[in-house]
Amino acid sequence: MSNFPPTDAMSKLRADLRHFEENGDFGQSPTVLEIKSHLLRRIAELEAALCRTKELEAAAFPVAPRTPDPQ
Repeated sequence: MSNFPPTDAMSKLRADLRHFEENGDFGQSPTVLEIKSHLLRRIAELEAALCRTKELEAAAFPVAPRTPDPQ
């Protein structure tokens, strides 16, 4: 999954989780619960990493305050 851009990986993980949640054929077996738990952990890790990346980018490339155009 590391070959996917983070946002694509997030979409894939969420789609996989949705698949397990919406498909009643799987039931609530321990294996399914573990898979869902793993997917939730990976989603949380990716969200945290994306947040840190955005914070670092904002710190590295601050936006200069916009000054009004003289007229």
